[in-house]
Amino acid sequence: MTHQRVAVTFEKPTKVRLGVPADQPVEALRALVGLFSKSPEVVSGRLGLMEVLPEGQASYFTYVVGIECDRDAHDVEERAVALLQESPAGRFPISVVPPTEQFLTREAIVFYSRSAKPTSLLRRLLGKR
Repeated sequence: MTHQRVAVTFEKPTKVRLGVPADQPVEALRALVGLFSKSPEVVSGRLGLMEVLPEGQASYFTYVVGIECDRDAHDVEERAVALLQESPAGRFPISVVPPTEQFLTREAIVFYSRSAKPTSLLRRLLGKR
C-alpha cells in the first residue's frame, strides 16, 4: 500500500470521529520507534484512528500518529513523514498530527515513550526533564 500525506484541513463542514485502531501498522510503528529512539527531543508517540466524513463525499479512515516533543517537533515530524513514505502503512494511510485531543483520544495507544534519563539537580528543581 502506498502512503499518503493527508492534510487535515477541511473547507466544508466535516465530521470527524476518533478512536483506537483494532489493528496496528506494525512495521511503520517499528520504524518510527527506531527514529524516535535516536531523537532526544521526542517524549512519546501515540497511535489513533480517525474517520473523516466530508459533506457530500465518501468517508475515509487514516491512522493518526501524534508525536510529543519537549521542543520544536517540526524536524522530527518531517523525518517521520519521510520514513513513513518508505514503510508499509498497514490497512490505512498514516497521518502525522499534533498530539492533541483534536486528533487523538485519551485511549490512544502509546507505542513509544522516552525512558527517563538522569537529570541534573538544577533541572529537577526547575521541573525540567
